[in-house]
Amino acid sequence: MAPENGHKFNHEVAVLAMLYHNPGSSLNTYGLVQMLYPRVSSVAQHKEAFNEIARATEELIKLDLVKGTRLRDGGGRIFCSDLALTRKGKRKTIELLHQPGTPA
Repeated sequence: MAPENGHKFNHEVAVLAMLYHNPGSSLNTYGLVQMLYPRVSSVAQHKEAFNEIARATEELIKLDLVKGTRLRDGGGRIFCSDLALTRKGKRKTIELLHQPGTPA
């Protein structure tokens, strides 16, 4: 699923930026989907957006850039709660956000 502006979308960078710009927030996979895809209306679009953000979040956890708690919702879907940047994640996000041509 591409963002509405049609540009190539890097989900991992978007997740890092959301966590960086919302310190102290209790963000989870569902909240990130709402923030990154505010105009998703159909069930199929929401499912696709959720899967993309969940995959990106798991990749970031694997790289030790993000930490969180894995949970299962009432429908059996795995999501992450209490997401936060690790120390390594904060450094990487600052590095990415300060690259020329990168939107803050």
